[in-house]
Amino acid sequence: MVVKEIQVIKDVFISDLYCLYLRDENACVISDLHLGGFEEEMNLHGLFLPKMQREHVEGLVDRIIERYSPEKIIINGDFKQEFSRNLPPQEWEDILHFIDRYQGGTVELVFVRGGNHDNYLQTILSRRGIRMHEAYETDRYFIYHGDRDRGLKKITILGHEHPSVVLRDKVGGSL
Repeated sequence: MVVKEIQVIKDVFISDLYCLYLRDENACVISDLHLGGFEEEMNLHGLFLPKMQREHVEGLVDRIIERYSPEKIIINGDFKQEFSRNLPPQEWEDILHFIDRYQGGTVELVFVRGGNHDNYLQTILSRRGIRMHEAYETDRYFIYHGDRDRGLKKITILGHEHPSVVLRDKVGGSL
């Protein structure tokens, strides 16, 4: 039997689809997609990669929607790759394509600012009437990117670790 998710606390599941599913909120949290400029950035450094990231990310989000049917997808920071003022055209195109593909139907996209990669993201989001949150909070959850300390309150959900989970045993070993 293949495990598809692990329940870490009541209504909170870590999924094999690289997201956190919040059953009580009918929401999924994803982070650190670095959409848009990765291949272009590598090209500038002499590493020529095929442009596959958008297709990969959207395929993952399609599977998340198919499995969980979330009302919200909370994008918890580092949604895009480039952090300078001069965003490559590929980044604008990929981000707008993503928003147009998912926003509106049955899913609401919620964007949480994260780190230096989300500089100037609000400029792109404003083209679609979307605002970016510094943090996202519900009655039970406090969600922020984690690139700076905003403290712990409620159940705190961070991104930024690209993603990782550390499990420690009683003698200090970790996996």
